[in-house]
Amino acid sequence: MSFISSKLRATKNTLLAMYGASSLHQKQQLRIVRSLAEKKPVKVVFFAMNVAMWRYQHVYDKMKADPRFKVYLVLSPLVQLAREQCIQDLKSMRSYFGQRGMEFVDWKLEDGEEAVDVRKTIDPDILFYTQQFDKRLTSKHEYERFLDKLLCLIPYGIGPLYSRRLYDTSFHNLAWKLYYPSPDDLVLARKLARTKGGNVVVSGYSIYDDYKAPALQDPWKPLPGKKRIIWAPHFTLPNSPGHYHRANFLWMAEVMIELARKYEDSLQFVFKPHPKLLTELYAHPDWGKQRTDDYYHLWQTMPNTQLMTGEFINLFKSSDAMIHDCGSFMVEYLFVDKPVLYVNQHPDMLRESLPQLGKLAIDAHYMASDLEQINTFVNQVVLGGNDTKQQARKLFYDRYLLPSHNEGVGEFIYHDICNSLFSENND
Repeated sequence: MSFISSKLRATKNTLLAMYGASSLHQKQQLRIVRSLAEKKPVKVVFFAMNVAMWRYQHVYDKMKADPRFKVYLVLSPLVQLAREQCIQDLKSMRSYFGQRGMEFVDWKLEDGEEAVDVRKTIDPDILFYTQQFDKRLTSKHEYERFLDKLLCLIPYGIGPLYSRRLYDTSFHNLAWKLYYPSPDDLVLARKLARTKGGNVVVSGYSIYDDYKAPALQDPWKPLPGKKRIIWAPHFTLPNSPGHYHRANFLWMAEVMIELARKYEDSLQFVFKPHPKLLTELYAHPDWGKQRTDDYYHLWQTMPNTQLMTGEFINLFKSSDAMIHDCGSFMVEYLFVDKPVLYVNQHPDMLRESLPQLGKLAIDAHYMASDLEQINTFVNQVVLGGNDTKQQARKLFYDRYLLPSHNEGVGEFIYHDICNSLFSENND
């Protein structure tokens, strides 16, 4: 029986009712695993949405070096973003992967080409995704086309929020393996997901390997003697879901320009916006394309500022502090043990919405809701060196960010896949 028959091109509820969290679906996956044990090579697709969300490097490298696998890197930008941003993401990925000598399946969107039909051209056995949400990728790359294959998730960020949509989407329940960062994620999956966490593997955070590796380059402007601060605003604007603690960009936009100018002699800033912010501002009635492009360009051209929209590991490692209101960065910046300020205007509401992971992450942050409090952080913590949150950051790192095993996270995931496919005990 094929999972791509006409019956299964029905609604998501039908799919879940028939296969999600069911013994039938699990038996089908086991049959696939057994068939792949005899197949060489096993064809594996890694979807890359943009440089900032690329999370598979070390798994990719391990599989690439193993002749039992044939590995494909497929460029697939987030199609719900503005066309201009999709094209820019494609250009950035071509440059990023090209500089590393990595072959990829391209998509010449700017030339009017259609996305490659991965099912027809590759017919993969295993597919890796970094997001579980529907309608983020072109329909040719959506997981619903591959329900007779083995789907894996390596999340692009650590979610500090308590939300069913982070653990109980259709993808979560239809996937073969979900590689989650911490045991806390397994607890939440058991509570929220229809699979009860049966397909969860606690691997550690995939990007841990990158943070532990030596920095490859210093991406900052050469401005000796200046402290380095990242500003990383979320894309959420007023009237967006969850805006109570993330809708800060509109009031912070000019505030951060003023701050950069005020501290021109002692600080340099990187504007590191969420990948979706550009699209949201293009559609905003008070901003639009021209104002947004001018604003981004200003950050590129002021004497002590720059714009970065791609890979950020080296940026984080070489920074002195960060100001942000992003969910995943709430956890991820704690890898580098630098002072970090979370901006929100409703801290009580924010805290109530968070599970234990989020609460402990927020406890490791300084907090601000206005320009005065941001200035206090800059003066007392960044420039003054009065860092009172260092111990809280260390406690969080030891509890949540250190893997429970002795391997690199990418190596652990690779070994888990190999053991599942090629072990004599895979039944």
